[in-house]
Amino acid sequence: MSHLNTLRNLLTLLTPGFEARSAALAKGSYNAGDFFSLSKGTSSGDITAIVPQDLELQAHITTWSPESPYELNFLKSIPATQAVSITHEFDRFRSWSNRKVVFGSFPERGLPVSSRFDAVRRNVNLRIVGQTSDVTVVAAMENTINVGGATGAVNIQQNALQVQVLGLKQQALLFSRTDTVRTGTASPRVRGLIQAIQEGTDGTEDESPIGSHIIDLKGAPMTQSVVRDYITAIIEQFGAPNSLYMAPGARADFEASLDGSYFLPMPLSDAPYSLGQQVRGISSQGADISFITDNMLQPNHPLSARGKYDPDLDEQAPTGLPTIVSCTAAPGSGSEWDQSSAGEIFYFITEVVNELQSTGARYPATASTYFTVAAGDVVSLSVRPSVVQADSFRVYRGKQGNNEGERPYFAFEVANSGGGSAVNFTDKNLDRPNTTTAFLLSVNSDAQRAMSTSRNYADLVSKSGSFLGQADNELTNTVSFVHLGPQMFKVDLAAILATASRPLIMSVATAQVRQPRKNIVFKNVGRAR
Repeated sequence: MSHLNTLRNLLTLLTPGFEARSAALAKGSYNAGDFFSLSKGTSSGDITAIVPQDLELQAHITTWSPESPYELNFLKSIPATQAVSITHEFDRFRSWSNRKVVFGSFPERGLPVSSRFDAVRRNVNLRIVGQTSDVTVVAAMENTINVGGATGAVNIQQNALQVQVLGLKQQALLFSRTDTVRTGTASPRVRGLIQAIQEGTDGTEDESPIGSHIIDLKGAPMTQSVVRDYITAIIEQFGAPNSLYMAPGARADFEASLDGSYFLPMPLSDAPYSLGQQVRGISSQGADISFITDNMLQPNHPLSARGKYDPDLDEQAPTGLPTIVSCTAAPGSGSEWDQSSAGEIFYFITEVVNELQSTGARYPATASTYFTVAAGDVVSLSVRPSVVQADSFRVYRGKQGNNEGERPYFAFEVANSGGGSAVNFTDKNLDRPNTTTAFLLSVNSDAQRAMSTSRNYADLVSKSGSFLGQADNELTNTVSFVHLGPQMFKVDLAAILATASRPLIMSVATAQVRQPRKNIVFKNVGRAR
């Protein structure tokens, strides 16, 4: 009892009114207000100020990572070719003979028809892909948690730049085009894989018996029949395709279409069954085509070249808006507008200066209003830049009721003229927003073989670090990337103000397609509904 009395006396001194409230409590005549007052009276300050932080020392990365078995798989699987000049040349051997003879027979005292082989020299121009950032002196001195295996602001920032450049490099090697910017081949842009295959098969620099090897699926999903048809087409042109790169959704639809194709006996065991089969690829014409998922091929990827319109301006981006002078629709030849695409639509058009976009001009100008396009129409647009030397216009297109609001997906890009006058172009629905691209390629590398034979795709995580930058085999590879110097390197820029680190992470590279006719690109790949 002496201890209780001591505690009572102490509380009486520290908390005015405690004695009276305590007596009421003993008699059972208290209320909630009395109890709260007691609680409040015996508290001092915010306890969170003196409780140590329970912070995990490892940051949890919610965005993409190069160690993922589903990221950068194109870049991981294609081999690398070392260049010695900013312009890299190669020979394309197209035919053993330039003569169209029947059997080649000739008389004993005669001579056969004279012939010579057909070869042409091509070149690719290497371009720079890179990113820079800075870390202040104060930030560099602070302790940090672990982010992706690095600690310290300088190391974390450098790792972040390296990851970003890897992703930008893959996007450039695949999707970058020189024919959609004002300065063309003189621009800082890479001529990507799609442009190289298109120009190497549609007659621009070479042609194929089937025309362009850019195959328009017009919003349809990938199917067995389509893939088998073009495997056959490539083999008929002396190719040997072995890899089909797809976005996750495209591959899921393809695999789902195969589920009912075959009935396989279930093993007699007590173990629980898993529905479906692990489908690594498809066999056709004696060729084994491996399915390779690449998450960067889907338009919602943070680095996608075909992502949604974003109204937020980057630092140093042009602040003006292009002017949409006119926009009309009328029936026209070459239209790919069908019932699924036509209807009430709208555009956002941005202008690009030094690879940075302005905000977009909307047509129709008023939000939640639309422009009617019918099946078979061709949309004619006229756009004037706010910056005379703008490089290009990027066209985003949305449709009423697609749940995208005012953030439509990218459709296509158009080069600016550079004269300041309006640029006229058409939208024939040749490029459909919110679709993906798939690549049927012939690739010979250790990484490709590992991706094709692994029983568990996740096993590739441990190997992915060694996949980047494998040596090329010029005799068997139709596709590679060419690099000058190291495949990726750092340049320390001069510090500005109180900057501790200002690294430039860069790569001097480009895509090389030695034999365009032995590869296929499927564009406008849709989802099964």
